[in-house]
Amino acid sequence: MESPYRLTTINNPYNPFDEYDKWYAFDISHMYNTDGAIARCLTTSDELPEDIQRKDWENALDTVLKWDVFGIYRKVT
Repeated sequence: MESPYRLTTINNPYNPFDEYDKWYAFDISHMYNTDGAIARCLTTSDELPEDIQRKDWENALDTVLKWDVFGIYRKVT
């Protein structure tokens, strides 16, 4: 499942689409664990159709943004 959206933090200089390894290293080294935050909000399964998985992914991103009390996350395309 490929989505046109990802989350990143406002200070991460790397692109989560094109520079994922560098983006991830920065994210973890600053203790954000963005992927973990998204994973906690996902309710999908690989066995569901792609359109449902994509919608769940986008809902998970929106949920992380909704509960981002420090304003550190942003959605990127």
